[in-house]
Amino acid sequence: MNFKKILTTNLVLMGIITSPIMSFANGESLPDVYSTETKMIDTRPIPYKSTIREPLKDFVPTLKAAPVNTSNIICKNSIASGTYALAKSSSTVKEDYIYAKVRVYNGAGSLNKSKASSENKSSYTSATVNPDCYLGNAKAYGNHTYKLNGYKDIYHETVGRW
Repeated sequence: MNFKKILTTNLVLMGIITSPIMSFANGESLPDVYSTETKMIDTRPIPYKSTIREPLKDFVPTLKAAPVNTSNIICKNSIASGTYALAKSSSTVKEDYIYAKVRVYNGAGSLNKSKASSENKSSYTSATVNPDCYLGNAKAYGNHTYKLNGYKDIYHETVGRW
């Protein structure tokens, strides 16, 4: 009797432990932060992210420190500066390619405005929009891309609210 109870408990625990692995292996859902051989992706719904760059598999870095990529989105609604959403992408080194895009969705989930900006051989870019919608439940999303020869590409998505 005791043996059956222990066996059942172990089977239930194994199911709980392996179910996240199984769902990821089946492609049902991806984690919010993951890395492949060529890229690092972070889609956690937060307004600020910073990632230390990893070199590609056979690349020997010549930089003294690994590049750090920082992405953020700022949502402001004030009398002095007006209403805006700003997506900023910055790096501690000049990137081969750096990109920022901001998208504002109204409370019903419809796209209100968007704007993108990219630079080559730069360490900073940003994009700003001035929404013309009611800001109750409105959200702003920032998409950020960093590419540097010899390192994994970085993709961030940031989320902000008013």
